[in-house]
Amino acid sequence: LPKVMKILPGMAGWEDLLGLTGPDAWTPHAFYAITRVFASNLNDVRAQRFFNLYLLPAVRNDIQTNHKLNYHLYQALRKALYKPAAWYKGILLPLAASGDCTLREATIVASVLTTRRV
Repeated sequence: LPKVMKILPGMAGWEDLLGLTGPDAWTPHAFYAITRVFASNLNDVRAQRFFNLYLLPAVRNDIQTNHKLNYHLYQALRKALYKPAAWYKGILLPLAASGDCTLREATIVASVLTTRRV
């Protein structure tokens, strides 16, 4: 993971800078590494924003493409749960409110909740 990614959460305008890195091309392992940094260094509001803008679309896209979730993205969801309020507001509620949540997506996200204590 580049050192820039480790200092990015503390910078003003981190969302714009993160968008310049091309999150659509990130590998699942990169999402896990970046989620570790952002979940530990951001406050709840900023972490919620990261989860909603970057992590949730990557998870949904991977499930839609492969019909299962990559191990590293699953681990990223588990790591994101260290910020429970941000996780609920940034992942669970937007997924449920989207209106097009599939049963498979709901099952996978629910399995994260059942394997962790909140």
